[in-house]
Amino acid sequence: MPFLGNKGNGAWSNIRSLHINIQDWPYFDTSYQEPANGAMNVSKAPVLRWRAIDADGDELDYYVCFGTDPNELYDFRLFKSNFEGLNWTDFSIEYHKQLIPNQTYYWQVWVREKGHYSDYYGEYIKSPIWEFTTIQDGSDLAIINVVSKGEILPDSTVHFDVTVKNLGNEIAGTRIINCSYIKDENENPFWTGHGYIQSKLQPGQSEIVDVKVRFRSTPWISGETTYDNVLVSGESFIKFYFQFADEQDVNNNNNQEVYTINYIDLGGPTIQRFEIVERCSMYKTVSCVFDDFWARMGHTLEIKLDAKDDVLIKKLIIQYRYNTSELWAEMYSQDHNSPNFTFSHNNYSSDTYEWLIPSNLEETDSAQIRVLLYDDKNNETIQESELFSIYTWISGLYFDIY
Repeated sequence: MPFLGNKGNGAWSNIRSLHINIQDWPYFDTSYQEPANGAMNVSKAPVLRWRAIDADGDELDYYVCFGTDPNELYDFRLFKSNFEGLNWTDFSIEYHKQLIPNQTYYWQVWVREKGHYSDYYGEYIKSPIWEFTTIQDGSDLAIINVVSKGEILPDSTVHFDVTVKNLGNEIAGTRIINCSYIKDENENPFWTGHGYIQSKLQPGQSEIVDVKVRFRSTPWISGETTYDNVLVSGESFIKFYFQFADEQDVNNNNNQEVYTINYIDLGGPTIQRFEIVERCSMYKTVSCVFDDFWARMGHTLEIKLDAKDDVLIKKLIIQYRYNTSELWAEMYSQDHNSPNFTFSHNNYSSDTYEWLIPSNLEETDSAQIRVLLYDDKNNETIQESELFSIYTWISGLYFDIY
């Protein structure tokens, strides 16, 4: 290369080239965002704004992330959306509901030049994660009173007046009131136990809701849920509560009310029918030509029983003895869980238990059967049969009447 300003025909040096990379990627002006980072009492339908700058004036597009956990933000606006190029987002337009009151939210914006459809060498350009907390305005629907409209009895339906009131400063939506039964420290939902708030309540407005509750004679299982709605004696509780949570409710501590029941047990089970049948019936409910009841060895003796309790019959025991000088021996026992007693057989229930009288007994004139029933409070009811005879049976020796 000739020396400038000097004459001559010298040789040129090697040609050198130099590439200077001038970066024109967009970047965020982190001094500006609305609401300001850490802002309090922000609207539940806020407008978020930000500022990104591109040195050569390219059009920009934005991707917005949002959520309640800074480590798990979800997609709020994607690149190439209907709002492409807007450096603000209005929640009243782009979001389907109001934000939760008094909740901290986190948000972040990604930026790319319009027409730049990939990241910038492995990473999009992102703003810091900013945060704000919403205002505490909202509804506050409370269950403030529960009154029984009838007597609470086993195996019955009772209606309750449940008063709800909106204690908040915004309109409260309609809700469903459900019930559960609490006894012996166990809680089970009611199969029948709900009511409906009919109106959207203005701040300060109240409504009385009719809630129907059904106590049942036996527990009910549906799928994996047990509905043990059998009333017990003593203290138990009904919990009234809203079926679903409402994000706009600013106070969930008043969303339930517990009603106390003190049912007085009327005593042990009542035996409505007790009969013993073999050739005839002991108490003459089956017609027979014999005046006295007696039974035959090797034959089946039927014990018929109808009994009920105001709450629950929990257990039955049947005992026998062949002479009054003997101790009672157990013939049969059955756990039970219903106010009405029935004998449980393999595939069916009935009012009859069959006992095969042994064939190798000594004849007796003082055999006896007795029944013991227990309710849920272990109240006992006992009934003993009359004394009866058990004889050896020789076919053809007596007339076979039964």
